[in-house]
Amino acid sequence: MQIPFLAWLLQGIPESIAVAAFVFSMDLGVFSWNKVLKVGFIQAIVIYVVRLLPFTPGVHVLVLITSLALVSMFVGRFDFKKAASYSAIIISFVVIFEVVFFGLLSGYISFKDMNENVWMRILFTYPQVIAVFLLAVLVRKQGLNRKFDKIFRSPEI
Repeated sequence: MQIPFLAWLLQGIPESIAVAAFVFSMDLGVFSWNKVLKVGFIQAIVIYVVRLLPFTPGVHVLVLITSLALVSMFVGRFDFKKAASYSAIIISFVVIFEVVFFGLLSGYISFKDMNENVWMRILFTYPQVIAVFLLAVLVRKQGLNRKFDKIFRSPEI
């Protein structure tokens, strides 16, 4: 499904930056804003292009998880195993937030109306963007990245 350019610009890019911030908070516990912005912008471009392609529904999610892992690995210098795991976790949260927030807001606007009105689409998707940013900040503030690191640490022999 294509993303209208304005929706991509005003919602897609901020969401991609939030997802990148989440990746960095899970691995490092800090935001390197230069790297977060690079990963976010590259991922936003990948999302825009992938959504133009005629994939079976759901396949684009797998492509986006893979692209986020690869971009995070190259820009953030993450181990691929960690980057792939973080990407899958984060994209899962994004999907869950989309379902939850659309469910909560669907009493006010239908999916058809939202798709036909780009401004409503942008407005109604901002809660999930904010939720992803808040979750990234929570992971960073609570030091949860250290717990993630223990999961991925290789056992000593």
